[in-house]
Amino acid sequence: MRKKYERNMREDRRKELIMNVETEEEITFSSKDLNDGGSQDDPMVIKLDIANFTVHKVLVDNGSSADNIFWDVLKRMGLEDSSLSPVQTPLVGFGGSEVASMGTIDLPLLMGEEPKRRTIIVRFLVVDTPFAYNVILGRPGLNLFRAVVSTYHQKMKFPTKNGTGEVSYDQREARKCYNLSLRKVGQEERMKRKEREETEERKDSKKFKPERIEPAEEHKSIELVVGEPDKTTRIGSNMSKSFETMMIEFLRRSIDMFAWSPSDFKGATYQRLVNKMFKDQIGVIMEVYVEDMLVKSRKEDDHLRDLKQAFEIMRVYGMKLPKQIHFWSTRWQVSGIHG
Repeated sequence: MRKKYERNMREDRRKELIMNVETEEEITFSSKDLNDGGSQDDPMVIKLDIANFTVHKVLVDNGSSADNIFWDVLKRMGLEDSSLSPVQTPLVGFGGSEVASMGTIDLPLLMGEEPKRRTIIVRFLVVDTPFAYNVILGRPGLNLFRAVVSTYHQKMKFPTKNGTGEVSYDQREARKCYNLSLRKVGQEERMKRKEREETEERKDSKKFKPERIEPAEEHKSIELVVGEPDKTTRIGSNMSKSFETMMIEFLRRSIDMFAWSPSDFKGATYQRLVNKMFKDQIGVIMEVYVEDMLVKSRKEDDHLRDLKQAFEIMRVYGMKLPKQIHFWSTRWQVSGIHG
């Protein structure tokens, strides 16, 4: 009798479960569902009602393993004081980088239009990072709604008690978000490339940091003011002819930088002054020693530009160069302000 009773109980529970299963309409897509004028290659961007707010720029991404909402959106919804549940697993995405989640928050999400509308509590990962979209609806949220997405028709359908509900993509928002995401990726790539170049330049600058660089023994004097032999300076004799011509022209245009008498110098402690003047250039395009300083460039084409930058800073501080200054060159392009 006991075994028969248990069998009857199991059968009753099975029938009860079968009766509680919702009968669903078959979800299909046809040519009638095609969005006129849209592109099937556009990202699926829609608008949804979340916590009584209509949120635009929602990306439907069935390749995402999480439903994400961005911190800036929560702040605009006035939910920045909401308690977030901690989460330990970092989010991987956005170009392969690892993004730490601030936590999770449960919010009601409404999908569709009355009478074919559903409301379900969705657990969102909160992420604080710039992004082109406000929300990413991933596989967990889509599965909660039992939603079927057709990228070809740019439409999403889901079962409700009153038949099949549907949400179409927002073509205008999709294009805006896509273009914005491309700009952001381009900006990030440019920033990364610039950081790599600056890092390499710093490494090269550290390698090229001798205790003291001496000018080549061979040099020649040039008149900075033609016909005034007392106003001369020295340049190295191993410069290329074209570069020597450009250097002489540059120095003659910078005649105001030279001091021809003691009264042209301003009183200041040399080391303290130059450290202040060239704080952003030292170790990059300049080196400063007790009595000397030099401007260095890896390429000949960059050297006059770097030398001009140093001269402009000197002008701001009213610093003059002694007439025995020596402009010279090595494997790098170097101008030594060498006493």
